[in-house]
Amino acid sequence: MKIDPLEVGKRIKAAREAAGLRDCAALAGKIFQNSKKKGRTKASPETVRLWEAGKHIPPWDKIDQLREILGIDEEELLFGQKRDSQLRSERPRLVYLTALEADLIVVFRHASQPAQKRILATAQSLADDDPAPTADFHLLKSK
Repeated sequence: MKIDPLEVGKRIKAAREAAGLRDCAALAGKIFQNSKKKGRTKASPETVRLWEAGKHIPPWDKIDQLREILGIDEEELLFGQKRDSQLRSERPRLVYLTALEADLIVVFRHASQPAQKRILATAQSLADDDPAPTADFHLLKSK
């Protein structure tokens, strides 16, 4: 997946507003407080404005601070999705999967929707051609 600076900026702004921080200066102030505690560099209100405008993507140490301050997952901030965290939350229901099945799910979850449809079609085709299936099953056809 490619990181889109404009989309990252929109997500930073939305998370800032959801956190009750009225403007870029307020977020920069929170970053300053967080930086003092952890010995990190600060971010000016202008830097935060550039992030929100999609002119720059925050560096990794700032993404970590934004995660802490705004309560937004790194993956959601950068890509707008929580695929890994969603998979982790579903892991207790996946305990009966083999390692190979779990790998397939991870690949599927990280694929785009068109690729997911191709994966399902390929899996169905392979299952239909299997001379000795281990169980009687039919995959759901994607709509």
